[in-house]
Amino acid sequence: VGETGPYVRKRVYDPIIQGLSGFADIQSQAVTNRPQMIRTIVADKTTSIFTAQAVSSALYAREKTGHGDHIQIAMLDVMISYLWPEGMAQYTVVGAEPPAAGPNDRPDLVFKTTDGYITAGTLSDSEWQGFCRASGDPELAADARFATQLSRSANATARIHKMAEYIAQRSTAEWLQRLDANDVPCAPVLRRGEIIG
Repeated sequence: VGETGPYVRKRVYDPIIQGLSGFADIQSQAVTNRPQMIRTIVADKTTSIFTAQAVSSALYAREKTGHGDHIQIAMLDVMISYLWPEGMAQYTVVGAEPPAAGPNDRPDLVFKTTDGYITAGTLSDSEWQGFCRASGDPELAADARFATQLSRSANATARIHKMAEYIAQRSTAEWLQRLDANDVPCAPVLRRGEIIG
């Protein structure tokens, strides 16, 4: 790590850090569990943002104290800290790891509509109730597996599959209108060529 450790003399490229940090693991394919890379240089870009923040903080401290700082930024440290909240928190207390499934064990939040793809978030109770209203199925709100935030998290895979079943029945435009009307965070999943147009 930093200026010491077994990798101190090795060249560092984005895929190396994605592999070492657990980033490729958290992107594992659901069926095969094969790790996969993010197809952009996420470690390079994230490290540059952390570096800019460290430089700004050091400059501010110098203005206040009159003393300079030595800044060390390790890409591996950056990416592990970046991944920590959803990917590593279960390893915080060694020997007391919860048996809960990791984030790569559940499907992602890209849902196929009849004519495209959308994403939608249902973390809070109001968002889930909004999705239930948007679905048009009054029975969905009564499903005990999804009644609370804790139960929705524990049953995340079932919840996401259930959402996918409903979303597959209507168009992107109709779902976005329904979800917006019920205050559910949502957006179309755009292809790169659609972003500029």
